[in-house]
Amino acid sequence: MTTTKKEICAWLPAEWSNVTPVSHMVLTFGNAGICTSSEKAAEPCRQGGKTVHPAAGQMFLLKDNETAVYTADLEDPWQYCWVTYNGSLAQYFSTQIGFSEGVYCLDTGIDPQCFYDLIFRMYEKPEMNYINDLRRRGILMEFLSLALEGTRDENRMRQMNSGRSTEYYVRKAVEFIQYNYASINVGDIMEYIGFSRSYFSTRFRKQMGMSLKEYLMRYQIEQSCRLLRNPELMVQDVARQTGFDDPLHFSRTFRQIMGISPTQYREAQMKAAGPGTEQLR
Repeated sequence: MTTTKKEICAWLPAEWSNVTPVSHMVLTFGNAGICTSSEKAAEPCRQGGKTVHPAAGQMFLLKDNETAVYTADLEDPWQYCWVTYNGSLAQYFSTQIGFSEGVYCLDTGIDPQCFYDLIFRMYEKPEMNYINDLRRRGILMEFLSLALEGTRDENRMRQMNSGRSTEYYVRKAVEFIQYNYASINVGDIMEYIGFSRSYFSTRFRKQMGMSLKEYLMRYQIEQSCRLLRNPELMVQDVARQTGFDDPLHFSRTFRQIMGISPTQYREAQMKAAGPGTEQLR
């Protein structure tokens, strides 16, 4: 391998069983503002018969028994940190992160500095003894879990393409809103679906024609219209039952969507229902 960059490295003798170990090395490329790294793509990296161009903030996998060549730009070099791990679970962990067969480079939404910090923690106790080995293995697990977190959305997208579609997850989000609209926010929906807000919101808007937040708000107002037809419920009660703790916020949102206030809507409904219907204000 040919490089012109500084590097931070840690080798972990983590053989987790007696079977023949498989060694993998994950490189995480820094970005602008972190250790003088560059935003531009690296020179070509060649491995497994493929050529890729890793860029700032991406991860690259080097697999055992495969020749790899990667080179930084001479005038504007990038910088990376890397960790080597082996053992019977090495391939499993790499696959879970997203490095399936033929995949060597992945985007990650994690700040590269977080990976650097973990490597520096490994260096704090460099002596090779049992205690430090356990400590480094623990930090390795943090490193791999961070990598997995950073590729979660991309992994879920692959699952969607191979099985469940985007429409499936949008439908599940809609169902979750319909069952829980009075006690949830957009963050709760994202936690249920398992995608990041920015990633899923784009796909939700494309299918539903509005943002997730707007859909939730409109569904709440739709349910409030149904409750307002009941003259025994005060307006503030309707607000609470549809997820609005502040009656004034409820009234503003209602007028924004319906064009009239909740009280005006109720009056119109009572008038349409005919005489003899008592109305509470």
